[in-house]
Amino acid sequence: MNCLSINIRRFGGNGKCGWIKGIKNKEGIIFISFQETQCSGLSEAYFRSFWGSQDMEWDIVEPTGRSGGLACVWDPGVFTKISSFKHSNFLLIKGKFKGRGDVVNVINVYAPQRLRDKKSLWEKLLELRNADGDLWLFMGDFNAVRIPEDRLGSIFNPVCARAFNNFICEANLHEYEMKGGRFTFFKEENGIRKLSKIDRVLVGNEFFDKWPMACLRVLPRLFSDHCPLLLAFKEVDFGPKPFRVYNSWLDRNDYVEVVSKAWNEAVVFGAADTRIMLRLKHVREQLKVWRDEFRNKEDEERTMCKAELEEMDAIMEEKDLNGEERWIRSECYRRILELEDSKAKDLKQKSRIKWAIDGDENSRFFHGFINKRKSINSIPNLVINGAWEDKPKLIKKQIFGFFRDKFREEWVDRPKLMD
Repeated sequence: MNCLSINIRRFGGNGKCGWIKGIKNKEGIIFISFQETQCSGLSEAYFRSFWGSQDMEWDIVEPTGRSGGLACVWDPGVFTKISSFKHSNFLLIKGKFKGRGDVVNVINVYAPQRLRDKKSLWEKLLELRNADGDLWLFMGDFNAVRIPEDRLGSIFNPVCARAFNNFICEANLHEYEMKGGRFTFFKEENGIRKLSKIDRVLVGNEFFDKWPMACLRVLPRLFSDHCPLLLAFKEVDFGPKPFRVYNSWLDRNDYVEVVSKAWNEAVVFGAADTRIMLRLKHVREQLKVWRDEFRNKEDEERTMCKAELEEMDAIMEEKDLNGEERWIRSECYRRILELEDSKAKDLKQKSRIKWAIDGDENSRFFHGFINKRKSINSIPNLVINGAWEDKPKLIKKQIFGFFRDKFREEWVDRPKLMD
């Protein structure tokens, strides 16, 4: 379900059809958003020349005179349209992706130049966003930057950036880390290069929670002064995840006992460094077993406490609780808070946020940071020998070779570990 956004700078001209069709076929695109079509009365046959097949649907916003214009084209076998909403500066397509019950609002945006008109557009988009709790995907040419580093060779307007950032914040939108380049718009006037990041993909927090590992990539520009943006949802399996010890485990009475027992009972042979490695491996395996056991036990205990708490609440509707029932209700509530506190500590550690006050927890807040870190740290694609590769085997081999060359030493006579 890969999506493409491109400011086409007017339909027509040699090479554009083949360019877009090549990207669509190579990257497996199922939804394309065009900005600045600058053409009226476009026919279905014309869109087929870009799409490359008969199986397609499309919708447009006609340009105002010879400027603006928006178009969306999609594969009806993967994306089913429910409804649409048209505005001179955006085209909203509401629908569902095949195999998923969630409703997705895809908004193709072409923002105006004047600040006053931009603010009006942000208000309209915010109104739509807040009125609907479905998944949201905004992509297009926003004609605005967020920070001074998003411009090179042109003037940064802090008032415009503040208005744009306020819209993103109030709409609770997130931005995927952009791979492959810093800028999306290139222009040269009188020998002066002007580069900026005005083309973007923004998603609602609900969308981001479902696809935190989606990859946003800048593609080379050929027949436009804007780069196409590719949002890819391919799930890449890089193998087992690294083992992690959580700080909350240190508060458990049996943690030290499990580690000590696993270390002492490990039967290992070989050189000193090999024996240390094998002992640590055995400790890790035993900690995994211990972790799974106490998590399953706590899940059962949480379920039981919630059931007893609901039972006590039901009794309270009929009569006053006696001493034993009040104690049961109090203990169940206390134990649920303890279990949730332990879970929140793990979330804080995964998000790597220093929280000033323990107990002031917001699980959704930490989940958002965890997903943001996953998105930023992920390497779904890598340039290898001048080409983008997404195969885990090739990516891991390239990364391993890079660090091997950095840390390899000529001196092979290294100190030995002693028993």
